Amino acid sequence: MKKSNLFTIALIAAWFVVLPQHSPDTIKWSPVRKLTLQDYKGKPDPTSKFKAVSYLVRPTNWIFRNDSIYVSLSTFFRPSASWFIRDEAVPANEDQLLVHEQGHFDLDEIEIRKARKRFLKNQQTITKYNYKRVVEQYISEITYFLEQRHRQYDQETDFSLNGVQQEAWNDKIAVELKSLEAYTNERVVFPVRK
Repeated sequence: MKKSNLFTIALIAAWFVVLPQHSPDTIKWSPVRKLTLQDYKGKPDPTSKFKAVSYLVRPTNWIFRNDSIYVSLSTFFRPSASWFIRDEAVPANEDQLLVHEQGHFDLDEIEIRKARKRFLKNQQTITKYNYKRVVEQYISEITYFLEQRHRQYDQETDFSLNGVQQEAWNDKIAVELKSLEAYTNERVVFPVRK
């Protein structure tokens, strides 16, 4: 599990977690279903300096079968581990922070799509002898890039407080998601060289 300490939010992400696809405690990333305040069911940490914690998991499974590799990559939000401190005095701040949190979820989906693309692009270099190492290497690199991306996003948007930058990132995220639409299928299957 990785944890990034942020000034107004915390983003927690984990790899290699096996979750049922339809678990009541997970929300799979969707282009139409956005996060809501009701999705944050965890108990806030009273000692935390954060306004929200989003717990994102990226279940990754792979198997070699019948001379093909099957890789499954996806991203989920865990409501029971995520929390949000309401700001009833200024509800607009809640909306702004919720949009920011959705941006983190979207950034995870972007990187997952990039990973799927990379697997397909580089399938000729993957063999039945090196696929485990290659998958683990890709996951490690994705994790690194994703942490850098989340950090940049938080810094540039000032954790949602800079509305102009938040809008710029919202647009950038939308363009990236659109450009990677060909990689929305969570399962990548390709034959491997022997």
